[in-house]
Amino acid sequence: MSSKPEVTVRQHIRDGFVFETRSVVGRVSDAVPVLLVGGAFQRKESWGRLEQFLLEARPVITVDLPGSGSADTLPADYDTDFLVDTLRQGLDELGVTHVDMAVGSYGAMIGYRMAQRHPELVGHLVVLACLTSIPDAIRPAVEHSLTLLREQRMEEFAAATVALFMCPDTDRTVVHRVGVDRILNRRFSTITADEAEKYVQNTLRLMARDHLEPEPAIRTPLLVVTGEHDTYTPPEISRRVARTSPHGVFALIADADHMVHLERPRETADLFLAHFEERPIEELPFVRVCERAGGAPARVSA
Repeated sequence: MSSKPEVTVRQHIRDGFVFETRSVVGRVSDAVPVLLVGGAFQRKESWGRLEQFLLEARPVITVDLPGSGSADTLPADYDTDFLVDTLRQGLDELGVTHVDMAVGSYGAMIGYRMAQRHPELVGHLVVLACLTSIPDAIRPAVEHSLTLLREQRMEEFAAATVALFMCPDTDRTVVHRVGVDRILNRRFSTITADEAEKYVQNTLRLMARDHLEPEPAIRTPLLVVTGEHDTYTPPEISRRVARTSPHGVFALIADADHMVHLERPRETADLFLAHFEERPIEELPFVRVCERAGGAPARVSA
């Protein structure tokens, strides 16, 4: 057991696109690793406290797939299956044959499709703040943000994007709202030209169509969860995705919105691990709503 996590970064290539994997071993080295695939502007090194909490129980693998982080930009006409094949190649080259997987926002469609196509690889799947397309209700705001980005109006772009990602209703309780707002504003206003182009291409991919493929049905135990105040990908989207699987569970985390992994990292990690270890998540005190397959409420807290 090492007091300091051991980090290994590897570079891979698929069809000319460079991408990277990052393997981290903390207190426990012999457990099934947790594979994390993130959303917009999320790099393989940027899981922060959520990763630290997961490392208390599991090794963690993070990735920069084409279109993210240090990987090459991926044009919008490449589909989800290409990203799944790329991710599978990276795991094969690492010698990893079994993972529990947690994916967030833009990464949702990749994790869902991976579980469909490779159920022998994915033991359990958590989809956090599910995004399989750009919802119609926010499409004009997303298109406006792309215009601001193309015109390099960075402060306006940052403000507009934070307004999309975070619940605008200040009467609703969101843990660490002010701190997360500051982090995101700083991050979005200082993105590089390379990151901007990746965001544009990834967003265009999501705007082209809904990437949720309903068949085959997922056999992997599936948890779809978001913050109760998520206005970017409203809870009803997560509920709908959970119901595509006979093993699906839908849950809401109290006092959080789309950025739940930043607002409540300890609780998010605890929820992931409870699902991976098949413990009843409805008993966790921060779970506001929990519904099993078929829509039956397992728990609805006050």
